[in-house]
Amino acid sequence: MDLWPTFLSAAGERNPQIDPEADDLREIAAPPTQHRFVYSQFSHGPRGLYLITDGHWKYTYSAADEREWLFDLHTDPSETRNLAYNPAFSTQTLDMRLNLIERFRQAGYSEAVDGDGWRMYGKSIIPEDPDWGLLFQDYQGMQKSIDELGEYARRVDLQSNLKL
Repeated sequence: MDLWPTFLSAAGERNPQIDPEADDLREIAAPPTQHRFVYSQFSHGPRGLYLITDGHWKYTYSAADEREWLFDLHTDPSETRNLAYNPAFSTQTLDMRLNLIERFRQAGYSEAVDGDGWRMYGKSIIPEDPDWGLLFQDYQGMQKSIDELGEYARRVDLQSNLKL
């Protein structure tokens, strides 16, 4: 189905679209004309975690602790070095932050943004040992709910994970 419009386009036909479901394969194979981003979100409001990536840079904002992360996925695919607060990467951090905020603003999602910046809810109380088993975005009392599961739940800590 796609071969006919592809051949017509290659021969110079200006409108090779014969079937609405057929595509010129040269257009599909061509590099994108604009930068492509993937957006993601975990939870919302004061526990929101918001993310944007373009395959090279990955930016995350956590409303719970009002922190940002920026990773260079080409040089650090394991995301071990947060570059968000490194002055050498301030341009990348700002670009990714503004792109994500603009995406929310265009979508009318005001729970995450306030004007040109992130909505501030105040920092959440974060456990001193983040390996204890909870995400910062989990609700207060969640560990109690997990513990009530009895034998079906186990406490997660760094030492037990290292033994696996």
